[in-house]
Amino acid sequence: ENRSDDGSSAAENATSSVIQHWTTHKFTIFISIIASILSLISLWKCAIIDPGIIPPNPSPVRPPVPMQPPTATNSTEPPRPVLIGGPLGYRYCTTCNIHRPPRSKHCNSCNVCVSKFDHHCPWVGNCIGERNHRWFFVFLVSVAILTIVVTGSCWRVVAECLVEMNLEEFGEDADDDDKHENKHHGKDDGDNNSDSSGFQHEKLELQKLWHIISSLPIEVGFGLFTVLCAWSL
Repeated sequence: ENRSDDGSSAAENATSSVIQHWTTHKFTIFISIIASILSLISLWKCAIIDPGIIPPNPSPVRPPVPMQPPTATNSTEPPRPVLIGGPLGYRYCTTCNIHRPPRSKHCNSCNVCVSKFDHHCPWVGNCIGERNHRWFFVFLVSVAILTIVVTGSCWRVVAECLVEMNLEEFGEDADDDDKHENKHHGKDDGDNNSDSSGFQHEKLELQKLWHIISSLPIEVGFGLFTVLCAWSL
């Protein structure tokens, strides 16, 4: 009972300084606020901005092949049809009934053709295309920075609380038990006593770590959650 009381009191003393651990690093707080604001703004922008949707052709008749626009070098020449097929050519979309330009693709989720289509992001709920590429890049960078800061801060709090806990408060009763056993075993059991003391030390370290983790569920949960978010991105 004394051992459990000492362990719980040490855990309470360690967790009482959690707020101090969070607020002692002003640079971490500043970076977290800036990254959070940027990630929310960029997420909102990516979700509402038109990614570059190419309007479909409602007519059932297949449209003709588009012509190349005149340039300064061939302004006097008659217009010619654009290149069809190939990596740099136009492609016909049977769903939208249009000839979409190069680097465009039909999104099966949105059922539209998007100019300079990259992918359909489920986190944003929108396609990533020509018009929201930059905001999506800002979103990825800000979320990556926020994930690193939050994960590092959570495990830093756990580590600092683990260092602050006094091992003697957990091992005082165990040391008394070892001394009592040493008196009965005698001098011939020195090797066995050293092995048992080493095992007892490892047991106390694990016990101390478990007390810290169980007393800081929010920090540990946030640390694991941000690691999973970084892995999914």
